[in-house]
Amino acid sequence: MSSEPRPAPAAGLPSPAAEAEDAAFEELAAQQLANTRAAAENWRTGLAGLLALLTTLSLFKSPSLIGELPPAAGAVAGALLVGSLVAGVLGAMCSLRAAYGSPRLVSREEIRRVGGVVAYQGQLAELAVRDLNRAKVAAVISLALATGATVTGWYVALTGG
Repeated sequence: MSSEPRPAPAAGLPSPAAEAEDAAFEELAAQQLANTRAAAENWRTGLAGLLALLTTLSLFKSPSLIGELPPAAGAVAGALLVGSLVAGVLGAMCSLRAAYGSPRLVSREEIRRVGGVVAYQGQLAELAVRDLNRAKVAAVISLALATGATVTGWYVALTGG
């Protein structure tokens, strides 16, 4: 069997492969905001759990534990725990903003200025990714500070003050 040669695309027209690539890119661009927001919702849920745990420990367990420590160690552990809560709250706020955005009115002119709806959604996705990254950093800081508070208590208990 002989195969007939395929005709080359007309000069200046995109090849079928280039058209398929453009279509795939457009689909990816249209979905990136929704995908980013979905990931942020998962992080929001995780940070909410972390905050619930930290708050419960702070309110019910930590006062008695910190009260048993020498004053300087108690102050360090307390400060680390407060810092952990603050970082957790900031992380939760960033993850909420990444998941749901910051509602505001948008004019048609603003959308035209950025290059259309897909470009505007791309900007929103960039903001959501930035907020999600901040939430991740805040979660790590929160966990590190909570761990520091715990280690401070353990160290004092093991060394006798």
